[in-house]
Parts: sequence; C-alpha cells; structure tokens
Amino acid sequence: MLANGAVDGFAAFRLTTVSIDNQALVPLEKRNANAYLLVFDNTAGFVAGVALANTSLQGGNVGISIRDDTGTPVFSSTIALGAMAHTSFVLPASYTFTAGKRGTVEFDPPAGMQLNTLGIQFNTVTNSFSTIPALTK
Repeated sequence: MLANGAVDGFAAFRLTTVSIDNQALVPLEKRNANAYLLVFDNTAGFVAGVALANTSLQGGNVGISIRDDTGTPVFSSTIALGAMAHTSFVLPASYTFTAGKRGTVEFDPPAGMQLNTLGIQFNTVTNSFSTIPALTK
C-alpha cells in the first residue's frame, strides 16, 4: 500500500482446513529502525517463516545474522532486495542449520532502505500459526 499521509492498520492471515480455522493479525510496520530482530523456534514441530519487504525506492543488500539460543553467532551474510521488492522463506528450508534449533535472526537494512519484517511461527502438529513480533534495535 502506498499513501501520501500516515496509514495505520493490520494484515490478517487465515488458514482454514477441515478441522481448524486459524487467524492471526499483524500490525503494519511503521518503524524505520537500523535493525530488526526475530526470535525463532524450529523445535518440537514448530517452524519459523520470514517475510521481508523493501518499501523504499532504493535497493540494496540487507544484512542477516543468525545466532543460536545462547546468543552465539552462527551465520552472517546478506540478502539482495531491490527497490519496492519483497522476499519470503521458511527459515530451516533456506538455512538448514536452524532446523531443530532455537535462536534469533537479525536483519540490518542499508541506510536509506525502509525494511518491513514479518515472522510467522507454524505448528506442524496442529497446523496452527501465530505471528512473531519483530523487535527493533
């Protein structure tokens, strides 16, 4: 969504199957932080998904740093994200070393980029999900 003025709201996610109707609300990102931090739990049937959106006219490489549940860095790289572009991935599918682990993933946009982050925690046992709020740094 593009607007000339301030906009506030929520995005609604819904999964309906024969046995469940699961919904989660996520506030629209209004912050413009130097970094965003998501916790993840890929243990006991849980799987974390991540979506990133660049809402600025400047593309660039977003830094990604993954730490284990003790805070020890285990991975650092970048994700190329063009102007007004987005990407999404399931954490243990794209970063297989996170399978069966807990930790944090940090996203560091370059100066001038407006990055929006979204985390989804999916339970593969119950087929339910919830959102993971992004912390700012």
